[in-house]
Formats: sequence, C-alpha cells, structure tokens
Amino acid sequence: MLGNSDIHGPSPTTPWKPEDHRTLTMVFAPQRSLDAIQAALVDGRTAVWCQNRLYGREPELAALFAASVRVRPPHHRTKEHISFRIDNACELDLELERTGTAGPKTLRLPARSGTMVRLRVPTTMPAEGMSYKVTNVLIGPDQPLPVQLVVPPQ
Repeated sequence: MLGNSDIHGPSPTTPWKPEDHRTLTMVFAPQRSLDAIQAALVDGRTAVWCQNRLYGREPELAALFAASVRVRPPHHRTKEHISFRIDNACELDLELERTGTAGPKTLRLPARSGTMVRLRVPTTMPAEGMSYKVTNVLIGPDQPLPVQLVVPPQ
C-alpha cells in the first residue's frame, strides 16, 4: 500500500490541525537502509496513514498496535472494581469498540498519552482479556483490526 497527496505546500488560508497531516506511507523495515526499505516495499510491509486512520495488512498493524499499546497492572482493586492505565505510545489516536463481554463499550486512546480505565469486575474475567476492534485501523474494506487487552496481575 502506498499513500500520497497532491499538496505542495501549506495553505495560509486554512487553519492547520494535527489530524490534517499529509497522507503518508509507513514502511516496516528491520533497519534504516536502502536494501531493507526496498525489501519491505517489495514484500508489501507498508501501511497508509491518512487523517486519523491507518490502512494495511494485519501482521504489520497488529505488531504496531502491540508495540504501541501497553496495559499497566491495576493500581487500585476492590471486590467490585479494578482501575488501571492504558498507554498509547503511537502518534495516532486509537478508537476501540468492544466485541466481547468485558471492558468499556468504547475506548479512545489519545496519541502519546495514557487513559485511566475503571471497570466493574465480572465474577469471571475472560482469560484472553477484553476483546476489541480498533475502528480506525483497517486491515481490509470495513474490517477493523481485532485486538485483545489483557490486564496484567498486580
């Protein structure tokens, strides 16, 4: 996948916002060399970042999500509730929608920041964690990236 734009310079008449960045191509190469970049392009290890969305293949986008999002151990726990933090180290705000039974119905993880989550503890927390889809990270037409968020033990 390749992303580009036809913008040649900043527009002095339009106010600029972070979500208005130019469309770009992300290349997943193991090192910064021409050979590694060429191999990644030939192998299709790319993604497109346009406005507040990423488009690409599941292996690359799942790895990017795993490297960017970290669920911290609970900092407060009672019999009824658990409170923990989710950090998003990536430059993209991530929008999650629950697909399973545990966790908040929606989560918004702002770029380069942390989000506090407080949820009611069910009698049995699923061992696989909380199931979500990342609605602004697409691995196919109308196909959001599926992810699992697991709260580590305290």
